[in-house]
Amino acid sequence: MIHFDALAAGYVRERQWHPSQKLTDLSGGGLELRVTLVSSVELERFVLAWAEHAQVVAPPERRNRLEGRLKAARKAYDTA
Repeated sequence: MIHFDALAAGYVRERQWHPSQKLTDLSGGGLELRVTLVSSVELERFVLAWAEHAQVVAPPERRNRLEGRLKAARKAYDTA
């Protein structure tokens, strides 16, 4: 499950990102996207492309993995 803010929600609504997708409007103009995937690689790339406009909410293991990738990326900028 991924939450998108109001800025990204309009773009996400415009196309089908995955055959299993289900969209739910959130308060404040945001959007929830649910998909069923075998691999999280595709999902991680998708979420990272939206940067601060997307947040993995569940499952916790995907959220934690993505959080780790973002921390690693931030660290790369700290040492540059």
